[in-house]
Amino acid sequence: MASGLRISVKTVETHRTNVMQKLCLRTTADLVRYAVRNGIIVA
Repeated sequence: MASGLRISVKTVETHRTNVMQKLCLRTTADLVRYAVRNGIIVA
């Protein structure tokens, strides 16, 4: 993800953490489930 966006891995981790906090999600799996359920990604 980071190389595709040309940003550091740490920046991606920070953004992911911020999104998870705002959505009240605890794990990366919760974030993936949220994305699938809301049509952000297709599984």
